[in-house]
Amino acid sequence: MRPEAEVVATEAAEVSRLEQAELAARARRLAAEAEADRLIETAREEARRIEAGSDAQVANALAELRRRYLEQAESEVAAIEAELAGRAGQREAAAATGPAFEAAVELVVAAVLGETGR
Repeated sequence: MRPEAEVVATEAAEVSRLEQAELAARARRLAAEAEADRLIETAREEARRIEAGSDAQVANALAELRRRYLEQAESEVAAIEAELAGRAGQREAAAATGPAFEAAVELVVAAVLGETGR
């Protein structure tokens, strides 16, 4: 074989080897891109799952907080109502024993006694 033919054969072999290397590199790049896309989608799914869970946790925490505030408010209302009822009872008791009540009793007694002729 002539030296020129050997050079051409060597060049052709080298070009073929480089083309195969390029094809292999393209295949690896495509595989890496596919893997990256898969990882991105997995991460998105995980983020959606976490987000949905956190929404539920926030809703549950707010419901619990709301329940506690309502219980506290109901307790405070009951205490105020009890205090008002106690004060109303005190007023009634004070009115029943006060000077105005006694004067009214005397007036009624006098009227009854006057009507009966005593």
